[in-house]
Amino acid sequence: MSTSAPTAARRVPGPIESTAMLALRVLLAALFGFAAWVKLRDPQYFLTSVKGFRLIPEIMQVQVTYLVPWIEAACAVLLLLGLWTRAAAVVLSLAIVGFIAGLFEVVQAGRSVECGCFGKFSFICDKGPLGWCNIAQNAGLLICAVVLVIRGGGRAALDWALDRPGHASGENGDLPLAKAVDPRSRHA
Repeated sequence: MSTSAPTAARRVPGPIESTAMLALRVLLAALFGFAAWVKLRDPQYFLTSVKGFRLIPEIMQVQVTYLVPWIEAACAVLLLLGLWTRAAAVVLSLAIVGFIAGLFEVVQAGRSVECGCFGKFSFICDKGPLGWCNIAQNAGLLICAVVLVIRGGGRAALDWALDRPGHASGENGDLPLAKAVDPRSRHA
């Protein structure tokens, strides 16, 4: 006789939602993967941008120059695989909020700083000093990341495949780690 409480049924995303989540994952993975590659390929250009923001203490600027792209790369890989989707999206969301705050400070102060996000490339906003377009661009990325935090990676994600009934479950089918990592898990 089991004394555990009954678990809630797992919400199954439909094909349209799963396709949309896959598209968001691939979009963010491509953008942040490319951004990481560009920054790691030309760290001096990114360092110049970091210094131009004048928000990070000089003693930490080099570390940030190398740490940010590796975080972006790791999140890009996780999103592409759909593994730890929500965690990767939370990390990117926090980073994007930090980017937006930095951008807002630069724009409000009227400083002329080149965006080091994609190196010498520009996707939506014109290349040149940072402006309101860059803030709007990052707000759009933030919305995409938050949607993944809320909805998860969809059925085309490894998260979905690894959280099936009977997969790595204990005697009574519960997954204590799933409860700690994702309270929305069917095991919570």
